[in-house]
Amino acid sequence: MSRSFRFAAASALCLATPTLAADVFTTWTESATRDAYNGALGLNWSKRLGDWTGSSLGAVLVNDLDRVQTVRFAVQGTNIALVRSGGTNVTFNSREAVDPAVRPALVVNGTTRCAATRDTNLNATTYLPLGTKPTLATTGPILIAFDDCPVAPGDQLTLELTTTAVQYGSQTLTAYTPWPHPIHPVSPVAADGTAADILMQISGADWKAKAVQGWLNDRNVILADGSLWAFVPTGGDTATSAIYSIPPAMRAERMFLRYTMMVAADWWTDTGGKWPGLANTGMGDRRPAKAGWGGRLADGTGWSARLQRQVHGADPFAAGWINMQLYAYRYNRASVNGDSAPSTGVFAKAVPVTIDEMVQMNSIAPDGTPVADGINAVWVNGRCVSVMTGIIWRTTANADTLPSEIWLDTYEGGTGIKAPRPMGVTYGALTLSTKLLPY
Repeated sequence: MSRSFRFAAASALCLATPTLAADVFTTWTESATRDAYNGALGLNWSKRLGDWTGSSLGAVLVNDLDRVQTVRFAVQGTNIALVRSGGTNVTFNSREAVDPAVRPALVVNGTTRCAATRDTNLNATTYLPLGTKPTLATTGPILIAFDDCPVAPGDQLTLELTTTAVQYGSQTLTAYTPWPHPIHPVSPVAADGTAADILMQISGADWKAKAVQGWLNDRNVILADGSLWAFVPTGGDTATSAIYSIPPAMRAERMFLRYTMMVAADWWTDTGGKWPGLANTGMGDRRPAKAGWGGRLADGTGWSARLQRQVHGADPFAAGWINMQLYAYRYNRASVNGDSAPSTGVFAKAVPVTIDEMVQMNSIAPDGTPVADGINAVWVNGRCVSVMTGIIWRTTANADTLPSEIWLDTYEGGTGIKAPRPMGVTYGALTLSTKLLPY
């Protein structure tokens, strides 16, 4: 919950480019699923069930003997994807198997044995990760890595896998190099805004003075540079909860919200929660908020477009990172809660980050019916990371449907969720504009 960090001027912070570990964007983890190479952070494969590069690194025929057998074959590299052809399924022991003797091994030059540091298999029938199971099945691709194995150019490598007694049909396994890589959506607009396109900013004394709904309390400290520091206390669930009204004369069909933030290094990532965003619930105009938030269906007038973070779970690879998705309460949504696009933004803890959100209202046809052409998008450090299209925010073109509020939400999501320790976050100014500002 350290508050030793201080924001520079907002404009300077927006230009700060943090150094991010490339591995989080290019390495699969045991939280990998059929859809994502890093399920904990929601980083998706370029195609379902994984992607591979280069030519074969080795291949082996696994005969259907219906008994335990150890399969050995020459491979190249320490990061391997095994893809089946023929047969139906072979089940191998994983690195989580009880008996160490049957776990996957990479043998270097016939002498040094390396244990797998990551392994999992992908399965089209479930969206859940399978990396903690004691077996690996060829119903989908198998991923195995030996990250700490001392391998030099020219070394002879042999992969050893031991089956269980369950297998169906002889089959060939071919080894490839997994290719996890980030797939970013196309930015729906250009970053062509200027200072003239800025409508309002919230910073300094305005953090408290202009909050028309919700609250800021003694845990929300205004720092000397005008930024806001807050924390979730142990046993609590909220750091900030305030709403700022957008003056009616400033409201437009397309609006952008920018804020700078830094999440403390010890922020708890085992639960989901909310980040700030734009909305039109009526509370900015001090009207009862009857729709578009908190499990209340969007009703054609009321809607919200905050951002959310997802559950990371116990994946240690995700511990230093935060992910971010859109979370829109929109009219063309059947359930009572918000929904989001599949793509995810990721940023490091303890590093300043710049967030931009866009809400573009849907149009209304000449016959008065709503057109599903609304957009919600988010950028992290100037890169578009998530876009939702085909949105119906409203069913009429009345002025009271336009973005009217900025929600400063920072809390843990889910009933009964409580923070196990204090968790701090610092915000730079909230900046509202009519165009996307350059990063």
